[in-house]
Formats: sequence, structure tokens, C-alpha cells
Amino acid sequence: MFKHWSIKNLLRFWAVATVLVVVVMALMTNHANMLIGDTRDIVARQVLPLESSGRQLSQTAMALGQRQKQLLATDTMQTLAQYDQRAVLEQRFQQNWL
Repeated sequence: MFKHWSIKNLLRFWAVATVLVVVVMALMTNHANMLIGDTRDIVARQVLPLESSGRQLSQTAMALGQRQKQLLATDTMQTLAQYDQRAVLEQRFQQNWL
């Protein structure tokens, strides 16, 4: 098929084929960019709040554990007043519980 084509026609064919390949690659790049943007939006809307909530939940659980250790180590009733109130810590825990 290509044996009977002139050099001018072959160069035109390759130019058109190259332009088509570039257009297809541009479309694929645009589609990939849209997928990445959608994924980034999903991460920002769903995953990051979960991670933040999990971190706050962990900190609250650690504060509850530390309060428990302080209560076990105390020997007078006056020192109990200086520790964090359990109701406040439990409320923080419930706010971050998923």
C-alpha cells in the first residue's frame, strides 16, 4: 500500500498520524487529571476529617488513661479536684467517636 505513495504523501500521512496521537494523549492526560482531582476532593472531604477525628479520639483516650493512673496514685481527696473532670473527657470522646 505504502510502496506506491510519494514521499510527500507519506510525510502528510505521518504528520496527520502524529497529530492524532498527540490529541489522543492530550485527552488521556485531561481525563487522568480529572480523576486525580476527584480523588483529591474525596480525600479532602472524607479521609482527612476521619484522620483528624481519630487523632483527637486517641488523645482523649490517652487523657482518660492518664487520669485513671493519677486517680490510682492519689492518696488524698484534695488532690482529686485538680485532675481533669471525667465528664468533660467523656464528652470529648463521644464527639470524636465515629
